Amino acid sequence: MTINSLFVLIILFSLGGIIFIIRRKIFFLAKIDLNQMPEEVAAKTKRDLLKKRTNRQISDFKNKIKLKINNLKFDFQKIFKIMKSKFQKGLDFLSKLAKLLRKYRPR
Repeated sequence: MTINSLFVLIILFSLGGIIFIIRRKIFFLAKIDLNQMPEEVAAKTKRDLLKKRTNRQISDFKNKIKLKINNLKFDFQKIFKIMKSKFQKGLDFLSKLAKLLRKYRPR
């Protein structure tokens, strides 16, 4: 029985020592500023540059798409005007033809 209690005390003291050491290391690690490490600064700079580059490429792509849409709008407006004028000329021709047919129709 005394041997068992001796082993339990040894285990408890060992666990207490391990917890004490880990606790000191955790506080030490919490004090480390990762922003001062060169690798972290380089990685952050690289991430920022990639983000800016991606945003710039996306905005350029959006501008190109807007320009194409505006050009298509202009082309469709031009085509619509041409079709409207042709249709109007066709209606004028049909109305003149109807007048001529009424005038020269045999009765």
